This record gives sequence, C-alpha cells and structure tokens, in this order.
Amino acid sequence: MQPNCATANCHSALSARSGVELDTINNGYHSLVDRRFVVPGDPEGSALHQILRGQGARRMPPDTELPAEDVLLIDKWILAGAAKDLGVTK
Repeated sequence: MQPNCATANCHSALSARSGVELDTINNGYHSLVDRRFVVPGDPEGSALHQILRGQGARRMPPDTELPAEDVLLIDKWILAGAAKDLGVTK
C-alpha cells in the first residue's frame, strides 16, 4: 500500500480518509482486516479487491490505477489468509 496509498493526502496518520490509515503495518492491518475491508482467504469477497479494480461506485486510488503486479500481490496476501506478520518490521 505504500507509497501509493499511505500519502499525506490519502491514508496516512495526517489525513486518514474514511478513517483508513495505511502508514504503518499495524494501522494498515487494523484498517483493512479488523474493519472488514479484507476478508481473509476471500479476495473476491473483499471490498479492497473491488475498490482496487474499480468495481462499483468508487476506485482507489482515484487518480490512477495501482500496477497490476501490486494488485495481484494484495490478492495473494488476502487468499493466503491476510496474515499480519509477514516477517517485515516497522
């Protein structure tokens, strides 16, 4: 999600549009999984999947699409169970 979504104008601690904060792993996980934007194991049933593909009323990011490789990586993460700890520290 970084650096595309966790920017000062979108989903950082400074702005947190729609209450979604993606600037740290903990904030991102809470915003996406705990608030049910992501359904672990079900990419197609996840609102995040639909928003990133522009299915429905809105698309994120609104100004340009994420690279297809990034979207596929997010789908793989969701399909694998949307684990919080991927061995990354921050």
